[in-house]
Amino acid sequence: ALHAMSIELTSTLDDATVSDMIVRQSTGLMGCSMSLLYRWSESAGAAKLIASYAAPGSNNSDKPQVPQQLNHTLSSMRTELSTRRPFTISQREQTAPVADEWDSISQGQPLIGMSLCGSQMPQHVLVLLANDGGEFWHTHDLDLLENYAGQAAAALENAHLHQRLELAATLEERQRIAAEMHDGLAQNLSYLGLKTDRAAQSLEGGNVHEVLDEFGQIRTIIGRTIQDVRRSISSLQSAPTPRQSLYDALRAAIEAIDSVDSPGVELIDEANAATIYPPADQLDHVVRVVAEALTNACRYADAQHINISIARAEDDLIITVADDGKGFCLHAPETKSAGHFGLSIMRARAARIQGNLAVESAPGQGTSVTLTWRETSGSMTADAASLTPDRAAMTAVYSIESVDPKNGALT
Repeated sequence: ALHAMSIELTSTLDDATVSDMIVRQSTGLMGCSMSLLYRWSESAGAAKLIASYAAPGSNNSDKPQVPQQLNHTLSSMRTELSTRRPFTISQREQTAPVADEWDSISQGQPLIGMSLCGSQMPQHVLVLLANDGGEFWHTHDLDLLENYAGQAAAALENAHLHQRLELAATLEERQRIAAEMHDGLAQNLSYLGLKTDRAAQSLEGGNVHEVLDEFGQIRTIIGRTIQDVRRSISSLQSAPTPRQSLYDALRAAIEAIDSVDSPGVELIDEANAATIYPPADQLDHVVRVVAEALTNACRYADAQHINISIARAEDDLIITVADDGKGFCLHAPETKSAGHFGLSIMRARAARIQGNLAVESAPGQGTSVTLTWRETSGSMTADAASLTPDRAAMTAVYSIESVDPKNGALT
């Protein structure tokens, strides 16, 4: 029976479902009339009811007076709970505040309590109510409950950790989207506003050629923004994939712009980039910087050849995109053209990964864009990166630690 219950408990990582399973299974296992599961809340300073189950046909099956919160019981039983062994409670053994909490359901029947503890989750308390006229459970019953409690605690902790991982992943994704909107969409819209104002000023002055030039640059930025939005939508809709190496990601960026009219692009790898797997958010910013540099070289520089070199200097990774195009004056206002404006977005992306962007250019002498950033501890080996997020989650092992016998605190 315990084996079948264990299989059912491990069939889901949903916290509420696991809690409902525990009260239902424990009721049948111990042959009691009701099971209650409480979770300790640090903010409330009490144990709150999270699941309950009454055996069909028992006097408690339709009884609503279940304590929703234990203010006194848990603190009074701290010693018993810290032993991680089942303990029996009778009405005559309870202090007045504790008795009041249970009087609505116990009606003098014996109760049994069991602590469910884990190293990464709040303490839980499972309380079982005997059948009408029942007596204290026997030793073998308590041993059976203790064995079951270990399985229940492991299932609760796995569900709790899964919930925390989901929350962390959600927050990380929100931060990524916010950064993406700030560095891309927000700056593009700001630039469009500036160009619209300039077009209006030129129109008032009767400078038709300047108006057409401004409109051309506005159309370029609109096209870029549409591409960025589509790329973001695609990334949100696509299924999780294994992490890419730095080399593969850059190769994909080169292939994305490759066409008959594009200049030749050579990728020079001096850092063995095929074995470097940066964190996904960091890699995304790196690739976007390189893609922007490639786009500028292809659209505005009239370059015939582009070199992308990858190098390493101690803990720093360095990528340089150099072209033989017409270059530009570094001191010209960045709002002068769409290509110059892209530099501000590239610098913002470099800042996101605590990196540095250096640009060297002069009219007629080509352009060199160098991104330098520190390789973080989040980088992975090729073997580890081959795991998809689902497979990686399956490799996690959750252990149940002990409770400090002095105060019941998790250790």
